[in-house]
Amino acid sequence: MDGVTVDDIEEHISEYGSAILRKVKDGSYQPLPVKGVYIPKENGAKRALGIPVVRDHIVQQMILNILDPIYRPSLFRL
Repeated sequence: MDGVTVDDIEEHISEYGSAILRKVKDGSYQPLPVKGVYIPKENGAKRALGIPVVRDHIVQQMILNILDPIYRPSLFRL
């Protein structure tokens, strides 16, 4: 985990966003390992979750914003 919070990013969003975008575009972006946690299910079992760092979540959202309008129409035709 990188220890960066949403508040840290909000303080410097322009610089942070530009740096992430530059790394994604030039192919040097590398996601960090997710934080593994377990949450209880109603049946008593536990469900494994992987929580990404804020930076990786931002990149995931950027990719979703690009791909969603492209693929959503074809998904509804299934």
